[in-house]
Amino acid sequence: MKASVRRLTGNLVLVETELGQKCVVPESELCSLAERFGLEIEGLDCPASGKA
Repeated sequence: MKASVRRLTGNLVLVETELGQKCVVPESELCSLAERFGLEIEGLDCPASGKA
């Protein structure tokens, strides 16, 4: 599912999916959020999770 990210204050970002779902997370947790929920966030470059 595609999602967009908008920076809020400090290190917080607002993630909004194409279905209109929204959440606020620390920027440092974007990769784990994207992996957990199968999000495609444009411009987000996450290291490999190491899971087999």
